[in-house]
Amino acid sequence: MWNWNTAQRVVATGVHRGQLPTDPMPDDIEQALSLLTRLLHDQHPEVVPLFDSREPLIATRAPGRLDVMGGIADYSGSTVLQLPLSEAAVVLCQTTSDSMVRVISTDTGCNQVQQSFYMPIEHFFHERTGAAQPLSVMRGYFSALDDDQQWGAYVAGILPVLMEHCGLRLQQGLAVFVHSTVPIGKGVSSSAAIEVASMRAIAHLSGLDIDAHQQAVLCQRVENHIVGAPCGLMDQMTSSLGRKDALLRLRCQPDIMEEAIELPENLSVWGIDSGVRHHVSGSDYTDVRVAAFIGYRIILQQAGIADAQMSAKHINDTRWNGYLANVTVKEFETSFTQAIPDSMSGKEFLSRFDATTDTVTAVDPDGHYEVRACTAHPVYEHERVRSFAQLASKRGRDAVSADVAQKMGACMYQSHASYSTCGIGSPGTDELVRRIEKAGTAKGIYGARITGGGSGGTVAVLADRRADSDIREIAAEYALLAGMGGQVFSGSSDGASVWTVPPDS
Repeated sequence: MWNWNTAQRVVATGVHRGQLPTDPMPDDIEQALSLLTRLLHDQHPEVVPLFDSREPLIATRAPGRLDVMGGIADYSGSTVLQLPLSEAAVVLCQTTSDSMVRVISTDTGCNQVQQSFYMPIEHFFHERTGAAQPLSVMRGYFSALDDDQQWGAYVAGILPVLMEHCGLRLQQGLAVFVHSTVPIGKGVSSSAAIEVASMRAIAHLSGLDIDAHQQAVLCQRVENHIVGAPCGLMDQMTSSLGRKDALLRLRCQPDIMEEAIELPENLSVWGIDSGVRHHVSGSDYTDVRVAAFIGYRIILQQAGIADAQMSAKHINDTRWNGYLANVTVKEFETSFTQAIPDSMSGKEFLSRFDATTDTVTAVDPDGHYEVRACTAHPVYEHERVRSFAQLASKRGRDAVSADVAQKMGACMYQSHASYSTCGIGSPGTDELVRRIEKAGTAKGIYGARITGGGSGGTVAVLADRRADSDIREIAAEYALLAGMGGQVFSGSSDGASVWTVPPDS
């Protein structure tokens, strides 16, 4: 079997601070190795044909994330603030001598294989020419699979992206074992954690020299162009480059890393699961994104940058550099608010313009979009994020007053209300925020907001470090009333790491 006591950490390029190969192996990687070893020892029929215990393993780990501020404004160029969680996805990987890509996974807290995905590597190539299939073809392949097989796109979908963008020459099969403690559907980026851990493993195994920053960008392409979810970059970047106990600060234009923020020493953040399942690929999220780009296209016309006859692909916005979040609140209120309709049908928009400038989504002629609210959101959210960051970092890590903490919390409450205005709130998250606000500053609880893509998922909470028991009590009372949810996310960990694990000599 494998000897993880002699495992060596690989120092990835592109990481913003040094990490030594002598770092102890994370507990969750050891747990995954122990589980795989036990399954092999027990002669599990789906595991034994995959892994060779006489050969080394690549082991990678990538955390989930808590969206503290920014959320859906990422695709409009806003700054976002993200905390890497202690929960993480672990991937164990080997090359094989056959021509199959095989992925098996276990669910959180489960000691048995839950899902299996097999795919011949010939499917990645054109049958007649032998050239790599374009991403659009691979997306069609994965989307045509049965529902219980489409999850494989988050792992196997990395291969066509690496083939197209990094020259990967896929000549051998792969065996991939996924064990994740990041819960699915909670809005804490379970998919990004699996993508980043898989990307880190496959890139290292293939000898590709791709730094941690670029790996995150490529993982977003997997999500956008293979999985078909129109997400921004913040999830993958946090999972790849996050730093323990610090808020990753990313200006999504498209991927400008700014100095991370360490919260004042008397404050901390938690996440509480609402129990309402979140889907980033859901229609609500997509409609809000489309509506924001519709509004931006109207702003470009109103500002004289691009008239209605100009094709979207020829637009060159030198004023805001292509990002709605760069429109200031003052500009928006004085020059553009009145020009943007409250709502608009896709048919009406397409009768005036050919398309939006978004390359990930398309306007549905039969759709109906709440344009003004969804356009306003990233303009105001970008301002709220900057205010939060300035308040948090004003005095370094020194404790801040309750007044400053309340101002930070107010930014979160305003963000939460804006999500609801856009149509991606939920009764569950609203109830959690109401309970948190009711507990209030008397218990050292300052702010809360729905996170990520909205429409359920997790609520982020800002509070005094000593408020842990009160927050857990709120979560438990909510779960008892709602009959669901209540899991509390606390703690943090560093972004993705990769290890080589040798076999026993």
